[in-house]
Formats: sequence, C-alpha cells, structure tokens
Amino acid sequence: MRAFIPVKRSERLPGKHFLKLGDRRIIDIVFHKVNSVTDARIVSTFPVDLPSILDNSKNIMQLLHSLSRNYDEFMLIAGDMPFFTVDDLMLLLDSYRGRTVIPKHKNGKIEPLFAIYSDTIEMGTSLTSMVNKNTQWIDASKFSDYAFLNINTMNDYQNALLMMKKYIK
Repeated sequence: MRAFIPVKRSERLPGKHFLKLGDRRIIDIVFHKVNSVTDARIVSTFPVDLPSILDNSKNIMQLLHSLSRNYDEFMLIAGDMPFFTVDDLMLLLDSYRGRTVIPKHKNGKIEPLFAIYSDTIEMGTSLTSMVNKNTQWIDASKFSDYAFLNINTMNDYQNALLMMKKYIK
C-alpha cells in the first residue's frame, strides 16, 4: 500500500515541516516512520528533497479527491504530526479490511489525516462530509497519547521541542 504525506505551505508557521526536532526535520521524522512500514511519498506543491510527487490541489479536500481517483487504496498521514509511533501505523494497517478506516474520538472528532482510504472520494463542502460514507471507524484512544498532535503554530513547535526527547525515536 502506498502512503502519502501532504506537505503544504503553512500560513501560521511558515516552513513548519522543515523545522528541526533534535537533529532531524519534522518531515524527515514523519517520512521515515511511514516509509518503515509502507512505501511513502511526500505530496507537495513545491519541490521537496525526499521521494515526492508534485501536487497542484488547492486544499486537502482536492488532494484526497485526486488521490482516490488514482489509487484504489492508500494511507494518508499528515506531514506535521511527528509524535505518532510505528505501532500506531501498524494499528491502522491491522484495522484495514478493504474499507476506509479513520480514527474517531469519543467526542466525534475524526482524524482524516491519519487514515487509510479505499473508495473513490467525492468532492464535498468539508473534509468530514467527504469521508463519512462507507467508513470503518477505529477508536482513537487505541493510539498513542500524542499520535495526532500536529505542529501548526510557534507555540506548538516550542511544546514539541520540550516533548521530543520522550516521544521521538
């Protein structure tokens, strides 16, 4: 199964994917974990120095729609979530039974950027509306504590620097 890691220009924290946690960039941490379990590619609107494909979609909804048209099944992992573990990826893969599988929290929040997709996704008005049909939900509490923590702001990055010694391996 191919995995895609979306990387786009961030308005809140420019260059966030290329900030370092310890001696590695966030994108390197994410890429190497994903690539350790399945064939990974960065999907970006600009050149990246890792195995990648260029993307001209304007948002994550267009990207998901496009990927679903070109691949029967694929994993999508956000490029700004460095604290998931390989075990988290294996839990996602082990839960896959030929249907889209997405972690869902008890409060109803979903994690569509840490998921496996198997169906053609029709464009919608929101990412949530696009992924709700024929989806197998997996309890998000089964994943590691900070699996879904993404880095969007300077405050997030500063907190990540404090956490990295414990969670980045």
